[in-house]
Amino acid sequence: MTKDELRVYLAEIMKLETERYEISLAVSQLEKEKNTYRQIADKPACEELREKRWTKGLWKEIWKSSFVAGLAGVMTGFAGEVFMDYLPWLTVIRKPLMAEISIAWGFLSFFLLTFAVMILYACEKIYVYNKAARRHNQEREGRNKMILEESWDARKQIRLLDGEMTQLLEGYRKTERRLGELYSRNIIYSKYQTFAPVSRFYEYLSSGRCSRLEGYGGAYNLYEKELLAESIRNSLEHVYEEEKD
Repeated sequence: MTKDELRVYLAEIMKLETERYEISLAVSQLEKEKNTYRQIADKPACEELREKRWTKGLWKEIWKSSFVAGLAGVMTGFAGEVFMDYLPWLTVIRKPLMAEISIAWGFLSFFLLTFAVMILYACEKIYVYNKAARRHNQEREGRNKMILEESWDARKQIRLLDGEMTQLLEGYRKTERRLGELYSRNIIYSKYQTFAPVSRFYEYLSSGRCSRLEGYGGAYNLYEKELLAESIRNSLEHVYEEEKD
């Protein structure tokens, strides 16, 4: 094979290798787009939120009960000291005993009041949740309609992308077959049947640095020398960077 014929042969291989690489990138990009549309298409619909049983009416009843219990505890706590000297019939009960009863009832009332406040807090949270749940359920139909429309559009886009991918893969297979045919001629040694060395060989022949592939002054030998030189340079740069650090 003459130098010009070899250049034409290498140029065709470079073109096919470039096409194969570009098709691979395009297929990868289409896969990413399909994954994005799949997430939209598979988005679940909004579920209905069930309201909890506690209501605002129960909140009011517990509040009134806790208020009465707290007021009773406060009034009873003062009763032993305030009315002991003014109500003679209370003297049948020892004053220390009355004080103890008052204190005990005060503590009990305080406990009931605290417990009631905790229940009130829980009821308030449930009331707020139920209010939000009702608002969510009112808006759910509109949201689900929008989700359904987006899902339908996404599935439509996926079908279009599938069509594009089918065409790309068909072109990829044709490129692969043609490359196989060219490489099967064994003009290029199997070790160098990739884009990087082929592009170097084409540059060597086009620039006149060599006129053949084999031999001491051939493209193979020149390519290996350049690879060795690049490897040594990279090693020296790595050592330099380590010493610099």
